[in-house]
Amino acid sequence: VHATDDSSGGDPELLKKIHDKCLKSTGTKEEDVENFKKGKAVNNENFKCYDKCIMMEAGSMTPQGDVDIPTFLKSLPDSRKGPAKNMLENCSHFTDEDLNERAYKICKCSRETDPENFFII
Repeated sequence: VHATDDSSGGDPELLKKIHDKCLKSTGTKEEDVENFKKGKAVNNENFKCYDKCIMMEAGSMTPQGDVDIPTFLKSLPDSRKGPAKNMLENCSHFTDEDLNERAYKICKCSRETDPENFFII
């Protein structure tokens, strides 16, 4: 739940580093990230790994797979905190053992909950 453009309001340089690192380490295609941003279904293992990677790198998911809302909100400007908090509170109930699957469901739920404010890096 983050962004390569300025839609998150976060540090664009840091976001690009996270994006590039996770894209490379998971073998995810840029096209899959772009399609997901546009609301299209992207359901492959590489993309699920990417979701987990960006969430962990950004501090929104702990190594145990819990959503860490306070840590994640610290990285956002005040104008983004309310919508991001609502999305994560609404979508942090998943308990899948597979953390890739859990991260994917959190991202998908966030996008469906508030498509206008959803962002991913």
